[in-house]
Amino acid sequence: MTQPNPNKQSVELNRTSLYWGVNSMANTTGRVPLWLIGTVAGILVIGLVGIFFYGSYSGLGSSL
Repeated sequence: MTQPNPNKQSVELNRTSLYWGVNSMANTTGRVPLWLIGTVAGILVIGLVGIFFYGSYSGLGSSL
């Protein structure tokens, strides 16, 4: 006698779940996607390095 699978879950995809990379069966309330945090952090690091390069060519450290 075959018993039904207790682990079977229905998968529902909609536009929001495809955009954020999560599906509706995952409990993601209040969470920020890791790719978004990494993107923002990477942009901030590139901006900080850019400020250091700008400072090396102008101001007190420019050797001019």
